[in-house]
Amino acid sequence: MVRKKLNAKRHLVALILTLAFFTIGILIGSMVTNQRIDYLQGASSQQNIDFESLQTQYLYVSLMKDNNSCQVVEETFKANVENLEDTRKQLEEFIKKSQINQEAYTLLKREYVIAQFRYWLLAESTKEVCNRDLVTLFYFFSNPQNCDDCNNQGIILTYLKKIFNDKLLIFSFDAELENEPIIPILKKVYNVTEFPTIILENERYNGLQEKDMLFEQICEHFENEYQECNSS
Repeated sequence: MVRKKLNAKRHLVALILTLAFFTIGILIGSMVTNQRIDYLQGASSQQNIDFESLQTQYLYVSLMKDNNSCQVVEETFKANVENLEDTRKQLEEFIKKSQINQEAYTLLKREYVIAQFRYWLLAESTKEVCNRDLVTLFYFFSNPQNCDDCNNQGIILTYLKKIFNDKLLIFSFDAELENEPIIPILKKVYNVTEFPTIILENERYNGLQEKDMLFEQICEHFENEYQECNSS
């Protein structure tokens, strides 16, 4: 009888401990998820503030048409594009490592897409005002399950970005993010129907594009000659 009571107590304690560990696991997971979402929301807010600052600088440069001011804006623009790229990498890592709130994640992706597009608009505007010699590239990708070559295309573009640095601006768009209106608009404007698709200075390239071909096309769009284009 005593042994049965002891066994019952052991089972009860084991059950309580199991429930406790399970509950703690859920709480920890929830905390990690919230921390990640908070981080991404903070990064998104920072991007918005940085962009507003860049817009103000651009208006000033447009008014003054001062080459020295253009140089300052160039440096600020470069730093903010790098921050945008860091945010993109964080988004990718977070979705790989944990299950986060899908609604919050989708909202953050929308904000990131909008931030990218605004940076592109600003880049195109400063091309003329500040005589910037750079190449812009849109990269439309899809879910890896629906796009066998998207991962390889991303690796190639990352390689090219390292070569050309701030002379090449790459803007990546998740083509499946249909609830962000700018995505369907861009897909329609550029007639994007398959993935991966690259829009290099308004020229469309469907399917996986090899490194050497992209390298050559990028160099052809520069107005000046650069050392990067003399070596592959």
